[in-house]
Amino acid sequence: MGGARRTAGRILGILALAAVVLWFFESRTGLSTKRYRTWNWYHYYVGSEYFPELGYFDLYEQTIAAQREDGGKLAKLPRIRDLETRRVVPVRASDPYVRSEAFTDARWERFKRDVELLARTGSEKFWRGVLLDRGYNPSPAWDAVAAQVSHRVDLANPSHVRAVKLFDMVGLVAVGLALAAAFGVEAALLCGAALLAFPPNPPRYLGGFLQYDWLYLILLVPVLLARRRHGLAGFALGWAAIFRIFPAVLLGGFVARAGFALWDEGRIPRRHLALFGGFALACVLGLGAGLSRPHGAQHWREFAENISLHNDEMTYGNGRVGLKHVFTRELGAPGAPGDAARRRNLAEQYPLYLATAGLLLGLLALALRSRDDVDSYVLATVAFFALTVASHYYWSVIALWPLLGRTRAPPSGGWRAAGAAAVALVPTALWYAYSRNVRDEYLRYVFFEWCLLAAFLSLLAALVAADLRAAGGLRAWLARRGRGEDPPARGDAPGPRHAVGPPS
Repeated sequence: MGGARRTAGRILGILALAAVVLWFFESRTGLSTKRYRTWNWYHYYVGSEYFPELGYFDLYEQTIAAQREDGGKLAKLPRIRDLETRRVVPVRASDPYVRSEAFTDARWERFKRDVELLARTGSEKFWRGVLLDRGYNPSPAWDAVAAQVSHRVDLANPSHVRAVKLFDMVGLVAVGLALAAAFGVEAALLCGAALLAFPPNPPRYLGGFLQYDWLYLILLVPVLLARRRHGLAGFALGWAAIFRIFPAVLLGGFVARAGFALWDEGRIPRRHLALFGGFALACVLGLGAGLSRPHGAQHWREFAENISLHNDEMTYGNGRVGLKHVFTRELGAPGAPGDAARRRNLAEQYPLYLATAGLLLGLLALALRSRDDVDSYVLATVAFFALTVASHYYWSVIALWPLLGRTRAPPSGGWRAAGAAAVALVPTALWYAYSRNVRDEYLRYVFFEWCLLAAFLSLLAALVAADLRAAGGLRAWLARRGRGEDPPARGDAPGPRHAVGPPS
C-alpha cells in the first residue's frame, strides 16, 4: 500500500511540475511572451536602478519631469501621490517638475528612456493608478541586492527581461522540489496549491522583478529545520527579514520554544542558539549591504521614515490582511467605509481588537509548548496575523500551513496535518465564492480575514485541547516538561521520513 501511494505521489508530482512549466511559458506574462508586469517593474526595477538619484520620495515627480521633456503621455496625468506626505496632489502645467540635480546627463537620458519604454506598455488609465501607489519601499538591503541585477539589465533587451522573469519561476520549482524531498510530494503539492490559489498571486506571480525572493527564503526554513540545519535556517529567515522586515515576526515561534526549554530544562538548546546566531549574522550582513549603497546610513534613516508612513496607511487600505484591519469596519455595518470612517472604527473598536489578539496569542502560546520547531515556525504566522497588517500578497506565507503536523508520525500528526491543510485552502476557497457577488476589494479581504480568524481559533483550540487531554489535565500539563519534538535529520534513522524524533 505504501509503495503504491509513493508511486501515485510521484506521478502527481511529475504532472504538477509539467503543468507549472507549461504555465511558465504560456501564461500572459510567461517566457513565450514579451510582456511583463509593468506596475511591478516600474517600482522595483526603476526604484532599485535609480535609487541613488530618486531615493524613496522622488520617483513619481521625476517621472513627470522626464515625460514632460519628451512630450510623453504620463505628463498629462491629472494627479500623482506626493511620496513624502502620502497625499494625492494635482499635476498642473504651471508646476515646476524639473530634473533632479542628482542625475548626470547620461543617467537622465537612460532614466527617460526606461520610463518611456514602460509607459508604452500601459494605457493612460492604467498609469493613473500606478502613480497613485505608495512608491518604492524595500529595505536598503534588498535594494543593494536588486541593484546588482537592475544595473545589468537593459529594459530594451527582451532577453534580459526574460532572464529576470525566469527568477521567480526557478525559485518556485526549486523550493517545491526541496519541500517534496523533505516532507513528501503530498505536502509539497498542498503548499503549491495554497500558494498558487491564493487570491493576490495568480495575476502577479509571473513577469515581475524579483518579487518573491523573500518567500522562497521563508519556505526554505522548514526544509532546513527538518534536516537539523538550524544555523542555515536562521540565516535564511534573517535574510527574509532584512529584505522585507515582517518575516522577523516568524522568529517568535523559535523564541517561544527556547523560552519553554529554558523554563523546563534550565538551558536554551544548542540548535536554537545556532538558529538565533544565523539570524543575527544575516541581519548584520544585510545592514552592511544597505550601508554600501550611495546614501549610506542615510539610506536606512530614509527607509525608517518611509516605512513608518507606509505602515500607518497599510492598516486602513484595501488589499490588506491582518486582524487589526478587520476592526476598521464597524461590525455588521453595510458597505465599505471611507478612510476617515476606517480610522474612527478602529479607534472605537480597539479594546475588542486587543481582546481578540490576546485570545489568539494566548492560545498560540499554549499550543507552542508541545510543538516541534517546524510546527512552531508555521504557527508563528498566527502572531503575524494578530500583530500586523500586511500587503495581501505577503500572506503567501499561508503556503507554510500544509507543513503543520508533517514531522510527526501518524496517527499523532494525521488530524493536525488535515486541519492545517484546511486552514491553508478553505479561507481561499471561501474568498473566491464570496467574491462572485462582492466586487469591492476592501470587503473581500475583510471577509478573508474573518475566515482566517475562525480557522486559526478552531485549530489552535483543537491543538491545546489535545495537548491537555494527552497530559491528563491542565495541572499535569503545567507541571510536566514541554515535549516539543524535532524530526531526525535525513539519514539519521531508518524508517519513514516523518518519524517522530527524540525529545528536545
